[in-house]
Amino acid sequence: MDQKGTLRILIAESSGKLRRAVGNVPEDLFGKRPGPHLNPVGFIYFHVLRSWDEDINVICRDQPPESDTWHKAGLSDALAYEPLGRGRGGRGVGVGFDDAEVDAVPKRRDVLIRYHDLLDAEPAAYLDALTNDDLNRAEEHEILKARGVDGFTVASQLRMIALHHAEHSGDIKFVKGMLGMPDPTYPGTGQR
Repeated sequence: MDQKGTLRILIAESSGKLRRAVGNVPEDLFGKRPGPHLNPVGFIYFHVLRSWDEDINVICRDQPPESDTWHKAGLSDALAYEPLGRGRGGRGVGVGFDDAEVDAVPKRRDVLIRYHDLLDAEPAAYLDALTNDDLNRAEEHEILKARGVDGFTVASQLRMIALHHAEHSGDIKFVKGMLGMPDPTYPGTGQR
């Protein structure tokens, strides 16, 4: 299998894991904090999706933030919420949000799932247009420089998307456990 095929599989599998993690969270718990200053599932999901959008559209494709999938799909209008200008660096991806900013994020499952569906289509179309040289060419981006990352490749950034999905899928499972929804596949949580 070539690098493109591997990246497609990594992102698809990690996206599926993320989708399964949020899939059975009831509406009444989707936006509920599991404790003071702890983020609800809906916010973690928002953060992962916004970061994915930034990684592929703003960093890899070098488009302005207003041209990302969120904005092209009209989600700011659908939710009456504009993420840009919020959080660390005003990037609106959920990093550096204080409690008030977390609470202000609309945690509407239907809209976030639609956003996830749109983002699922992004990597395949993007990868189709790239060569292996494009995937592995060293690039720089101001967002990554601000994080202390001097350079990246498109391939490394796409792998980061898969890693981010997996990382926060675990966080979502943890929050679900705190909300009384333990993972039935985890040892000790099955029927007694």
